[in-house]
Amino acid sequence: VRVLSRAGLEGTVVEQDDEAWRREREGQRSEFGTVVRVSSVQTELARVMEATRLAGARMVARVPPGISWVRFEDRSLEEAASIVDELRTKLAPSPCTVLDAPIGLARLVDPWPAPHPGALELMRRVKQRFDPPGICNPGVFVGGI
Repeated sequence: VRVLSRAGLEGTVVEQDDEAWRREREGQRSEFGTVVRVSSVQTELARVMEATRLAGARMVARVPPGISWVRFEDRSLEEAASIVDELRTKLAPSPCTVLDAPIGLARLVDPWPAPHPGALELMRRVKQRFDPPGICNPGVFVGGI
Protein backbone atom coordinates (compact mmCIF):
# COMPACT_ATOMS: atom_id res chain seq x y z
CA VAL A 1 0.00 0.00 0.00
CA ARG A 2 2.95 2.36 0.68
CA VAL A 3 4.23 1.88 -2.87
CA LEU A 4 0.80 2.72 -4.25
CA SER A 5 0.57 5.82 -2.04
CA ARG A 6 3.97 7.09 -3.22
CA ALA A 7 2.72 6.74 -6.79
CA GLY A 8 -0.34 8.83 -5.91
CA LEU A 9 -2.65 5.81 -6.14
CA GLU A 10 -5.11 4.35 -3.68
CA GLY A 11 -4.87 0.81 -2.38
CA THR A 12 -6.30 -1.35 0.35
CA VAL A 13 -5.20 -4.46 2.14
CA VAL A 14 -7.80 -7.23 2.20
CA GLU A 15 -7.24 -9.72 4.98
CA GLN A 16 -9.93 -12.22 4.02
CA ASP A 17 -9.08 -14.22 0.88
CA ASP A 18 -12.71 -14.80 -0.18
CA GLU A 19 -13.31 -11.05 -0.32
CA ALA A 20 -10.11 -10.43 -2.30
CA TRP A 21 -10.99 -13.09 -4.88
CA ARG A 22 -14.56 -11.76 -5.20
CA ARG A 23 -13.31 -8.22 -5.79
CA GLU A 24 -10.79 -9.45 -8.33
CA ARG A 25 -13.41 -11.43 -10.26
CA GLU A 26 -15.70 -8.37 -10.31
CA GLY A 27 -12.88 -6.28 -11.77
CA GLN A 28 -12.24 -8.78 -14.53
CA ARG A 29 -15.68 -8.57 -16.13
CA SER A 30 -18.33 -5.94 -16.84
CA GLU A 31 -21.87 -6.43 -18.05
CA PHE A 32 -22.20 -2.95 -19.55
CA GLY A 33 -18.69 -1.48 -19.58
CA THR A 34 -15.36 -2.30 -21.17
CA VAL A 35 -12.67 -4.59 -19.78
CA VAL A 36 -9.19 -4.78 -21.31
CA ARG A 37 -6.79 -7.54 -20.25
CA VAL A 38 -3.17 -6.41 -20.26
CA SER A 39 -0.65 -9.24 -20.46
CA SER A 40 2.64 -7.93 -19.19
CA VAL A 41 5.31 -8.68 -16.60
CA GLN A 42 5.64 -7.70 -12.94
CA THR A 43 8.13 -4.93 -13.63
CA GLU A 44 5.62 -3.18 -15.94
CA LEU A 45 2.84 -3.02 -13.33
CA ALA A 46 3.60 0.62 -12.47
CA ARG A 47 3.16 1.59 -16.15
CA VAL A 48 -0.15 -0.28 -16.31
CA MET A 49 -1.31 1.45 -13.12
CA GLU A 50 -0.37 4.88 -14.46
CA ALA A 51 -2.09 4.27 -17.81
CA THR A 52 -5.18 3.10 -15.90
CA ARG A 53 -5.15 6.24 -13.76
CA LEU A 54 -4.79 8.51 -16.80
CA ALA A 55 -7.73 6.73 -18.45
CA GLY A 56 -9.89 7.31 -15.37
CA ALA A 57 -10.38 3.57 -15.11
CA ARG A 58 -10.05 0.92 -12.41
CA MET A 59 -7.88 -2.17 -12.47
CA VAL A 60 -7.23 -5.43 -10.73
CA ALA A 61 -4.10 -7.49 -11.26
CA ARG A 62 -2.44 -10.80 -10.59
CA VAL A 63 1.04 -9.58 -9.94
CA PRO A 64 3.09 -12.81 -10.20
CA PRO A 65 2.05 -13.57 -13.81
CA GLY A 66 1.81 -9.86 -14.71
CA ILE A 67 -1.81 -9.90 -15.86
CA SER A 68 -4.06 -6.88 -15.27
CA TRP A 69 -7.67 -6.11 -16.09
CA VAL A 70 -8.52 -2.47 -16.79
CA ARG A 71 -12.22 -1.69 -16.43
CA PHE A 72 -14.13 1.45 -17.37
CA GLU A 73 -17.83 2.15 -17.69
CA ASP A 74 -20.19 5.01 -18.55
CA ARG A 75 -18.27 5.98 -21.68
CA SER A 76 -19.51 6.54 -25.20
CA LEU A 77 -18.38 4.03 -27.82
CA GLU A 78 -15.96 6.62 -29.22
CA GLU A 79 -14.49 7.32 -25.77
CA ALA A 80 -14.12 3.61 -25.05
CA ALA A 81 -12.38 3.03 -28.40
CA SER A 82 -10.05 5.96 -27.69
CA ILE A 83 -9.16 4.55 -24.26
CA VAL A 84 -8.39 1.12 -25.76
CA ASP A 85 -6.17 2.74 -28.40
CA GLU A 86 -4.38 4.83 -25.74
CA LEU A 87 -3.79 1.80 -23.54
CA ARG A 88 -2.34 -0.12 -26.49
CA THR A 89 -0.07 2.79 -27.40
CA LYS A 90 1.13 3.49 -23.85
CA LEU A 91 1.60 -0.14 -22.87
CA ALA A 92 3.14 -1.53 -26.07
CA PRO A 93 4.48 -4.13 -26.56
CA SER A 94 2.20 -5.65 -23.88
CA PRO A 95 -0.90 -7.10 -25.58
CA CYS A 96 -4.17 -5.40 -24.60
CA THR A 97 -7.19 -7.59 -25.40
CA VAL A 98 -10.77 -6.36 -25.10
CA LEU A 99 -12.68 -8.98 -23.10
CA ASP A 100 -15.98 -7.20 -22.49
CA ALA A 101 -17.39 -4.24 -24.39
CA PRO A 102 -20.66 -2.53 -25.16
CA ILE A 103 -22.41 -3.59 -28.34
CA GLY A 104 -20.93 -1.66 -31.24
CA LEU A 105 -17.43 -1.15 -29.85
CA ALA A 106 -16.05 -3.92 -32.11
CA ARG A 107 -16.90 -1.73 -35.13
CA LEU A 108 -14.53 0.93 -33.79
CA VAL A 109 -11.68 -1.13 -32.33
CA ASP A 110 -10.41 -4.66 -32.92
CA PRO A 111 -10.78 -6.68 -29.71
CA TRP A 112 -7.46 -8.38 -30.41
CA PRO A 113 -4.11 -6.63 -30.22
CA ALA A 114 -2.21 -6.50 -33.51
CA PRO A 115 0.24 -9.41 -33.50
CA HIS A 116 3.63 -9.43 -35.14
CA PRO A 117 3.16 -10.36 -38.83
CA GLY A 118 5.26 -13.50 -38.40
CA ALA A 119 3.21 -14.64 -35.42
CA LEU A 120 -0.02 -14.00 -37.33
CA GLU A 121 1.19 -16.10 -40.24
CA LEU A 122 2.10 -18.92 -37.84
CA MET A 123 -1.38 -18.74 -36.29
CA ARG A 124 -2.96 -18.94 -39.74
CA ARG A 125 -0.90 -22.01 -40.58
CA VAL A 126 -1.84 -23.73 -37.30
CA LYS A 127 -5.52 -22.96 -37.96
CA GLN A 128 -5.22 -24.35 -41.50
CA ARG A 129 -3.46 -27.47 -40.24
CA PHE A 130 -6.00 -28.34 -37.55
CA ASP A 131 -9.16 -26.90 -39.14
CA PRO A 132 -8.70 -27.20 -42.94
CA PRO A 133 -12.36 -26.53 -43.80
CA GLY A 134 -12.37 -23.48 -41.49
CA ILE A 135 -15.54 -24.45 -39.63
CA CYS A 136 -14.37 -23.91 -36.04
CA ASN A 137 -15.27 -20.32 -35.04
CA PRO A 138 -14.34 -18.73 -38.36
CA GLY A 139 -13.25 -15.11 -38.19
CA VAL A 140 -13.50 -14.60 -34.43
CA PHE A 141 -9.80 -14.75 -33.57
CA VAL A 142 -7.04 -12.23 -34.11
CA GLY A 143 -6.52 -11.21 -37.74
CA GLY A 144 -9.89 -12.68 -38.72
CA ILE A 145 -8.65 -16.23 -38.24
